[in-house]
Amino acid sequence: DELVVVENMRPDSAGVLNRPARKLSDRHGDLSFVTCTKNWGVWPRFQVAQWMGTDWIAVFDDDTTPGPRWLEACLRTAEEFGEHVYGVNGIAYPCGVMSHRAYFGHTVPVDMLIECDIVGNAWFFPRKLCERMNLAPDWQQHPSCGEDYWLSVMAQQAGKKTYCMPWTTWAPEFCGATAGDTSGGDEHALWKRPGEEDRRNERHEAYRSMGWRTRAVKLGPKLEDG
Repeated sequence: DELVVVENMRPDSAGVLNRPARKLSDRHGDLSFVTCTKNWGVWPRFQVAQWMGTDWIAVFDDDTTPGPRWLEACLRTAEEFGEHVYGVNGIAYPCGVMSHRAYFGHTVPVDMLIECDIVGNAWFFPRKLCERMNLAPDWQQHPSCGEDYWLSVMAQQAGKKTYCMPWTTWAPEFCGATAGDTSGGDEHALWKRPGEEDRRNERHEAYRSMGWRTRAVKLGPKLEDG
């Protein structure tokens, strides 16, 4: 719930997806708390988001705290470029295969919009894309990964694109993850679990076999304040 408080553009509706037997503060009365009876990993937050009743959805990893103007930057960008998927950190697969990839975001800061293949850590996208998240094949068998891929697969099928938002080192209030590399890297991180890379590669190839196509990296305009 810290995420909602620090944003200067307050959401119309906000929810916290809770895992079983995990206590959360209820000090913010305008938050909706949803508790899963089973830990389904990374997927339910996108499926629950379709009930929020807003035109746009912002989803955050639990280790991601955005700058206070990140939602503002996303909304301004979406108003100019359209109903696409926007995210904090992006990955491009110019050759199609997962082993050959380029990173953008806090690891490779670029102060312009970048069209890439998937984004992660935080997402901003039109709510109607949530409606097909539960159509992902075998997502219950792969609860720890694949949701970032599937969101971009759904976007591509709808004629939409995936963009990594500018990482504005000159204006950190617009950045999507203020902690950068200092959070999300401990022993609880899903990407550090044994076999996780193989599971992600399996999802990568499965979605490619369904028609998902990767793109060459395209640089967009720089984000300017004002």
